[in-house]
Amino acid sequence: MTGAPPKELAAPALREPGVDGRAVREHLPAATWLLSFAIAAEIFSGNWGVLGAPAALDRVLLVLGLVALVLGGLRAVSDRTLRLRPLHIVLLLAATFATASSIAANTFGVSSARFALLAMYSIGSSSRR
Repeated sequence: MTGAPPKELAAPALREPGVDGRAVREHLPAATWLLSFAIAAEIFSGNWGVLGAPAALDRVLLVLGLVALVLGGLRAVSDRTLRLRPLHIVLLLAATFATASSIAANTFGVSSARFALLAMYSIGSSSRR
């Protein structure tokens, strides 16, 4: 049997009218690439100084990926617009007060105190349960 396979044995994409069956390359957003490279760069975490890097490049890629996700990826996820609501302002004021209080008490420089402050204001934190 030579030639093309019968139409009923062909792949589903080839049976669709108007589809030629060639591979289609999907355009991936910058956030996807940056976050993927950040995850891959985690294997060097803690050893960037040995490699001669001036900063932890995995963390730099992570921050850039998150910024790209917030700036460019929002439309891909939802059609809703970002709105500043009174609740956001209250939370921002509370976090600012807690941070200023920690700085005034000279405990902001202590890493355990800083992480405790972060845990108290993170959503879904297990430290308060």
